[in-house]
Amino acid sequence: MGARLVVSVDAPFLGDRARQRDAAHVRLAASTIQRLRRSGWDVRAEVEIGGDRSRGWIDILASHPASRVLLVIELKTEIHDLGQIERSLGWYEREARTAAGRFGWRPSRVVGVLLLLATEANDARLAANRSAMDLGFPLRSRALDGIIRRSEQPERAGRAVAMVDPTSRERAWCRPLGIDGRRSKAAYADYADFMRTARARARGGGGRPAAR
Repeated sequence: MGARLVVSVDAPFLGDRARQRDAAHVRLAASTIQRLRRSGWDVRAEVEIGGDRSRGWIDILASHPASRVLLVIELKTEIHDLGQIERSLGWYEREARTAAGRFGWRPSRVVGVLLLLATEANDARLAANRSAMDLGFPLRSRALDGIIRRSEQPERAGRAVAMVDPTSRERAWCRPLGIDGRRSKAAYADYADFMRTARARARGGGGRPAAR
């Protein structure tokens, strides 16, 4: 009769899980969670969202009991595709209130946040995409610092972006981007430089393995 029987199985879409095995990503997450908790935030890591056909994990979901601000935080050690980062954050933001409800949180404001490993390589990628960053991430380190450490409401609508050095002990840990006029170089040249430094410190080598 000309008919064909086709049997297929479509695996559900899963958000990027390779980062769970990324040592730098783990260090970035641990540092961020510790800083948030010190500032009075209720924090959950790797919060599952989605359903049968698509499933993802928000790196960090953080709620402040006083301001009722909900931070939806995406951590990146390297920037490969800025558009993909924005799409992922958009999905996470849409799912964030439902996820927050599972923890008994009732946020009044949801803010998407991109935290980047403080490297010159990431600074260079941001400089190459400055117009997109200005449009998509209008809140920068100063505004984010106010939200996190002083329980301030966001000064405007939109997402926030800042750089983080997981090994730093400075109180102001959300650092400006190079395109925001930061005068000093980023803490590390690139991902590999961060890992070399981290391994040297783990072996008891103290600071950076060598001056650049």
